Amino acid sequence: VNQMVIARQLAHLGYTCLLAANGLDALALLDRHRFALALCDCHMPELDGFGLTAAIRRRERTGGGHLPVIAFTANALRGESERCLLAGMDDYLAKPVELQELQRILHKWMPESGGSRAPDA
Repeated sequence: VNQMVIARQLAHLGYTCLLAANGLDALALLDRHRFALALCDCHMPELDGFGLTAAIRRRERTGGGHLPVIAFTANALRGESERCLLAGMDDYLAKPVELQELQRILHKWMPESGGSRAPDA
């Protein structure tokens, strides 16, 4: 349900996305596609968002580049945003995500795109 909601929000804002069922599927998508941004649920099955971000950052150390990773979690506990940033994520969104907040984050990390590049969700 969360994936469908965020996909609709992204479409409403003019973005396209590919969805992954879990962190391992997300890594496979990263092997086949070039993304402008990754929205990463912190609590995915098989490989959570923290593990996915660590894998992305390891790949960047050997292959270069930087994929902005935005944490997406229902855990609004104090200190969670710091935990995400320490794990190598670039920013943080708490569920439920308001459309305006999603738009702000997308424009912050993809300011030149104006909605024309495909983020991953």
